[in-house]
Amino acid sequence: MYKVIIWGTGEIYNRYINSLKLQEKSGHIEVVGITDRDGFYKYLDGYKFIEKDQIDVKEIDYVIVATETYCDEVIATAQKLGFGRECIFPIRVFSMPCFNFEKYVELVHSHISIFANDCWGGLTYHSLALQFRSPLINMFESDEDYLKLLSDLKYYFSLKLQFDRWGYESNGVAYPVCRLDDIYLYFNHYKTMQEIENKWYDRINRINYDNLFIMMFTENPSSLDVFSRLNFKKKVCFVPFESSCRCACTLEIANRKKELPFWRLVNGIPVGEYNDYDILSLLNDGEGYHARTTVCKGEQKVDER
Repeated sequence: MYKVIIWGTGEIYNRYINSLKLQEKSGHIEVVGITDRDGFYKYLDGYKFIEKDQIDVKEIDYVIVATETYCDEVIATAQKLGFGRECIFPIRVFSMPCFNFEKYVELVHSHISIFANDCWGGLTYHSLALQFRSPLINMFESDEDYLKLLSDLKYYFSLKLQFDRWGYESNGVAYPVCRLDDIYLYFNHYKTMQEIENKWYDRINRINYDNLFIMMFTENPSSLDVFSRLNFKKKVCFVPFESSCRCACTLEIANRKKELPFWRLVNGIPVGEYNDYDILSLLNDGEGYHARTTVCKGEQKVDER
């Protein structure tokens, strides 16, 4: 059980108090006190108010930030008191479906690097309030090029990013298309090369090759077949069809939302629109269990690729 202090007593705190109480009742956390910038209360919901200068860092494992307006200020103050940045969490993560504080702590300290062939990685990092440890953020690649990249990550990431041409959204907005040797990267959420390069190389330096999570989505069975043969410990390929490949995760929502493009359904899950899997279990375990919607069909997964 982890000891935590809640920092904030306003609207955001009230929005998430029930989620906090659930983690308490589940035995995952012990709230040792609450603090804020005003000190209106001596006790709130049974939690003792602690003045900032009386917070004992040695007695507290994590700070839960229950404010959005003053979030950066709280983080800076908590760090000055001696809390490490990875011990300071935004309270919004408590609202995630199937949230488990112990699993979340495990994920935070695992320094996971998430690779994806579209915006899914960035959306997942943002939802979990994790530092980006992957350069593949806010962009996409073709199936063929993404599979090439995965076949030799360290080689491709050792290369200098080269501008190739401009790509265009359906509304005419231009974005840079870059090249790494023989693969093309489509930076559709960037406007300039300077913006890309400011982030690309820093994120490459943060890659944790000891804890990679490799995600792919495809509607092409042959792409899934190639992906299934890649040698990664944790990998999941989201598909709209049934497959016996162990790494395949068939998104059941695809059968009910056929009017939407598949990429849209894939990216809707980490932001809470759909319910096909538990994101914490997915990233920690590396397999796409349908624990939220069906009984696990593990006995049908006969292909060990």
